[in-house]
Amino acid sequence: RYLSESLPDAVVEEVSASLDTRDRSWIEQQRLYPEGSAARLMSQDVLSLREFQTVEDAIAVIRRRGRLPPHTDQLFIVDPRNILVGSVGLGALLIADGAATVTSVMDSDVGRFRPYDQAEHVATAFERYDLLSAPIVDDRGKLIGRVTADAVMDFIRLSSERDVLALAGLRKAED
Repeated sequence: RYLSESLPDAVVEEVSASLDTRDRSWIEQQRLYPEGSAARLMSQDVLSLREFQTVEDAIAVIRRRGRLPPHTDQLFIVDPRNILVGSVGLGALLIADGAATVTSVMDSDVGRFRPYDQAEHVATAFERYDLLSAPIVDDRGKLIGRVTADAVMDFIRLSSERDVLALAGLRKAED
């Protein structure tokens, strides 16, 4: 994600050509968003649950998948149209009654970002609320990805490097 912004377009296109269709489409779609937007921090590696699932079903889904996406602290719960309705922390999911529905143990007040939100705003929210991950939803509320703390830290590091180079006169401040 960040590497593609540092490389010439020809190199990104060559590497993208070697990816499967889903990953290539993701990179192309992500590059359509403006630099400095939340979408540029977004990952497609999201594990969501359906609102009708039981806790037992949800845990079975995780086991079948064989791994959790990196930096997963919560799972996002969506309706049949993939609209975000809540989230459940992994700890809460593990200790909940297996017969309970995920909606009965979820938090419906989920902080969320839109793709065009400023990345600086996302970074501030991650710091203020000690977030490890947060969903990104489109204008209809549909879950389209997530932002993780590692992506935010990479953004902060790159922004700081650019600021230092600009102060030293080695790079324009807006680059």
